[in-house]
Amino acid sequence: MIRYRHPTGVHAVAGPPARFHTGDGGVVITDEPLQRLWAAAPCGTKTELADRFASDASLEDIVPEALACLSEARLLERGATGEELAATPWTSGRAVSALVIVSAMGELAWLEACLESLVAVQYEPLQIVVVDNASGAPVAAVVHRRCRDARVLTVSARMNLARACNLAVTAADGDDFLFLNPDVSLRPGALAHLVARARAGPRVAAVVPKTLFWFAPAFLNGIGNRISREDWGTDNGIGHLDLGQFDGWRSAQSASLTIMLVPREAWEAVGPFDEAFPAYYEDAEWSYRARMLGWHILAAPDAQALHVFGGYWTSPDGRLSAGKLRTAVHGRLRFTLLLPRLPLLADLCCRYARQDARNAFHDLRTGRRRHAASVCRGWASILASAPEIVRKRWALQKRRELTDATLFPPDSQMPRPLTERNAPILTTDVIRREYAPLIRSGRTRPLPERPRPAPASGPPRRG
Repeated sequence: MIRYRHPTGVHAVAGPPARFHTGDGGVVITDEPLQRLWAAAPCGTKTELADRFASDASLEDIVPEALACLSEARLLERGATGEELAATPWTSGRAVSALVIVSAMGELAWLEACLESLVAVQYEPLQIVVVDNASGAPVAAVVHRRCRDARVLTVSARMNLARACNLAVTAADGDDFLFLNPDVSLRPGALAHLVARARAGPRVAAVVPKTLFWFAPAFLNGIGNRISREDWGTDNGIGHLDLGQFDGWRSAQSASLTIMLVPREAWEAVGPFDEAFPAYYEDAEWSYRARMLGWHILAAPDAQALHVFGGYWTSPDGRLSAGKLRTAVHGRLRFTLLLPRLPLLADLCCRYARQDARNAFHDLRTGRRRHAASVCRGWASILASAPEIVRKRWALQKRRELTDATLFPPDSQMPRPLTERNAPILTTDVIRREYAPLIRSGRTRPLPERPRPAPASGPPRRG
């Protein structure tokens, strides 16, 4: 018999949009029927709640699954506690250099937690290299307070992320490079899982972990990412409640500089990040370039990390600033002009031109003239770079080993994002469409609200 209680710090707020505030300080977008079930949950068992909502059209067929999702999302607590996790032992293996780039004063708020997680990750030998990218913050003092042996590189003039990462590699001694943002915190054992996965086969270019929202850690930030034919690209599985449904993933289309492990031999074969990307798409271009050259991007869901995901807090409407929009437009076009063959290249350019034109006209109609101008500036900067892009494209295409059909699989093969205003979504509709079928078919980790049927008894079958 399962009973529920409300965890400390979790509360519901009426819409629009209806939402839960999590005990971790985050937000989950929801709907009124699920809030009603959440409010009633401490007043009955699973069976009693199913009977109580039997005539509620919004909930009648999904009460057990909704209770399971609320519990796994840490919005409810089950009366019985689970087993305590065993301590993660120290692991030794290939030397790893963790490379962290600090480019803004605000990132200092997360850097200490990032460094603490690296110290506590229980892996050796581990070298820590931090680039103070003209952040204006006392980066060296913070780093050496937490990690006396860390190497700090300080630059006087801000450089783009690709160049800063390339600089960090020149100071790294490890066999593998762990690129990670300062707003990322690794869970114990994560690095050992990443290193082991990198040794799982030949020609591994990068390994990506399961990344979770720092302030809503029951929900995925992603397992790698991908470039979409329809939009800007997205993290794989972003916004999905982590029920273990992605734990069987073994590969990804692209790795993210949020956190990715790159073996040195892959770096030397694929080459450094393209420093002509002002911001955005430099990690995707490197990953797709690696795959185009016959290397692999692997997934390691057993390795877990938390990511603050800055847009979740700083951009309530989910829009980029005008300056970031210009670099995003430039980055997406540069990526497109370098990698796909001509038929797909033409198709993508037409799609992106239509999208950018629609967005620019919308921005003009709504008074966002700077955003509309930023789209135009992004296209203009690409046209100015055309001769250099053509030369680089020619050199890359001569080394190609993968077709576009394999390099750019259809978006329909991947889970759709489940976010609104950069926050994860958990509604009755999402539970009914996404999670209930998974739970009922046993494609999640075991959940007490829907016990899996015992295997049929009887004489063993002959092979």
